Amino acid sequence: MPTTYHTHLRKGWIVLLTFLVGVPLLSWSYHAPFKEALSSSYIAYKLVGQLAGIVGVQLFAFSLILSGRLHSIEKLFGGLDKLYVIHHRVGVIAFSFLAAHPIILAFQYASSSF
Repeated sequence: MPTTYHTHLRKGWIVLLTFLVGVPLLSWSYHAPFKEALSSSYIAYKLVGQLAGIVGVQLFAFSLILSGRLHSIEKLFGGLDKLYVIHHRVGVIAFSFLAAHPIILAFQYASSSF
């Protein structure tokens, strides 16, 4: 039976992932024109497309870190098998965001003209 320390250590990757995705999003949100997005669908699609791109790239970078099989990172997940499961899931989610990014950005132009 794992101790409480090991249980918290295994959930530490969630904190790491939140930090790695959250910091760029905070920086982006500081400069994003949210007021204009309420009145213009063009800007709203642009912001959502940028958001999808930022999250996708950050998740892809995290997935690359996981593929390095570092022993210290392996401890966060409770074993290499669990690390690979999370690596796969994060990779699928990253690909989904990166695939949605250009499609959402294309919608900003489709709202004005085909």
